[in-house]
Amino acid sequence: MKNIISEKAKNKFFGVVRRNPPITLHLKRKLKEPPNFQKEEIKIKNGDVSLAGMLYKPLTNGKHPAVVVIHSSGEQGLETNYYNFWGRFFASRGIAALVYD
Repeated sequence: MKNIISEKAKNKFFGVVRRNPPITLHLKRKLKEPPNFQKEEIKIKNGDVSLAGMLYKPLTNGKHPAVVVIHSSGEQGLETNYYNFWGRFFASRGIAALVYD
């Protein structure tokens, strides 16, 4: 059986790019930046009910706007990266965030 796809079409289809002259890349490892926020474990009590969570705060002094991150039902909680992402996201942008379990 004869191959009906040309070599040029194959390379284009599979994302192969050929350049003349060849390109040389020099990759450098970037150091991980320290976080620009702090986090603090908290407990909120109301009578017999206790709510645990994490408060993400910007490192800058003064008052900050704040949000409460509310999860949906399912396997989300303080242990999941997705859930904590929002605390880190807001705090690194100057907004305090309470993520509770």
